[in-house]
Amino acid sequence: ERLNFTLEKMLNKMESSAKNEVLRDTNSYAAKQYMLSLHGIKDDFIQLYYMSDLEGNSFSSDGITFNIKDREYFKEVLQTKKYAFSKPIISKVDGKRIMVIVIPIIFENKITGILGMAFTLSKVGQTLKENDSNYEFVLLSNEHNILYAEDESIINKSIGKDIVKEETSFRGMEDFLK
Repeated sequence: ERLNFTLEKMLNKMESSAKNEVLRDTNSYAAKQYMLSLHGIKDDFIQLYYMSDLEGNSFSSDGITFNIKDREYFKEVLQTKKYAFSKPIISKVDGKRIMVIVIPIIFENKITGILGMAFTLSKVGQTLKENDSNYEFVLLSNEHNILYAEDESIINKSIGKDIVKEETSFRGMEDFLK
């Protein structure tokens, strides 16, 4: 519940930022300065914010450039013109396990770029653990994949597929997830 609220809050913040006129041209100096300003005000579990042009050329809030045109979430947001979440992936910036939320930057009913936010899964897990010690793992709800767990051997495994109910710590989870 707390994680859903946090993700909704982050999505709202991104939607508000995507409406900023300075982001209409993701390659402009002003847009890059805006991105750099976001880095100092990000939450602890957010790795970085970034903006991308329609070719996937990206500039991050910590000044790093990279390309995401091969990422599924990038293709999805361009196709649907709606926000998209990535599956757990390895960051092109620092090699950490992250998830990404992206939203389109729309001007005059055309996508001019995307705004993204990457968050480190281990930091999300640490934050949840600090605030509520009952969290053992975090699920990606539609696929029942484990996103974060203190036991790293079960990360990315699916309850009901990779992890079956005979395993003691997950007994009853398959039925709960149906």
